[in-house]
Amino acid sequence: MVEGQRSQVHPQFKKGICIFDFSEQSVNYRHKFKEYLVQRLVFCEKYKKKLPGLARQPYPGTRGKYIFDHISAQAWEAWQEHQTRLINEKQLNLMDKSTRDMLNKEMDSFFKGEALRTMSGYN
Repeated sequence: MVEGQRSQVHPQFKKGICIFDFSEQSVNYRHKFKEYLVQRLVFCEKYKKKLPGLARQPYPGTRGKYIFDHISAQAWEAWQEHQTRLINEKQLNLMDKSTRDMLNKEMDSFFKGEALRTMSGYN
């Protein structure tokens, strides 16, 4: 700012209008929405019990819808860790369609509790 110039204040702040809504109705709505996200339970295919589900669909299409409806957030997080280990240890190129197909098959095996690919250095 150049010396001698005054900083401009937004007209709403001059009038004393608050742009944040802290009304009781707004706070209750946000609280109920958070409860909905926390309370959405799915019967997890991996752990065979009801657990909190994902907040949103991880993939588009029917595969993403299936994961959203049948896989818990805990199982999804465990899969992401396993997938990261696979990609790093085997130095997989995700631009390769065969690699993506292999990861999809591995994901299906992971969620069904079948034998997984072993990686050197990991149990």
